Amino acid sequence: MKWILLALSSGLMWVSLFSQGQPAVNVDLGMVIDALAPGDQVSLPITLVTRNDPQVAKISLEIGYPSELISFVEATLGSGAEAAGAQVKTELVETAESAGTGMEMGMDEPQNLELKILRLDISASSVIPQGVLVNLTFELSEEITLNHEIPLENLELTAQSLDGQEIRARGLGGSISPIEPIPACFFYMH
Repeated sequence: MKWILLALSSGLMWVSLFSQGQPAVNVDLGMVIDALAPGDQVSLPITLVTRNDPQVAKISLEIGYPSELISFVEATLGSGAEAAGAQVKTELVETAESAGTGMEMGMDEPQNLELKILRLDISASSVIPQGVLVNLTFELSEEITLNHEIPLENLELTAQSLDGQEIRARGLGGSISPIEPIPACFFYMH
């Protein structure tokens, strides 16, 4: 019985060692569902998650968003990235040809919208820790329809270590969903 248990435990260790793979980076766009009105500003977090201690020092990504529904205002570093001495550079790509079109999903039929690309370069001279990498602030269009999802696409992503080596990277898209505020009932507030 001890031999079987030992064989099983070493087999489990072998499987767990090889299932973790090489160092990798996920850079995921957030999801915001909030009571927002046309013209409001909303902050969308971008989160860094690492696996197998890749010592991340540089991340570059391109985000596609429907410029008819939201406009980019600013990017501010998360606390971990700021503590690592990171800097963020942003660039907007104005041409619709390079971005393509996206879908706005909502209660009505989906619509094709032109996408604008926001390029972000985040770099530091020390390791950037996991957590909120950057907060992106967008302003909602005055013509926005409430209760519709505004998709943001993670189009391209690269990451490098402190010594300049490429790190496997992938990421997820995000969304902003402005919803109508639900009025509180006077009788339930007492």
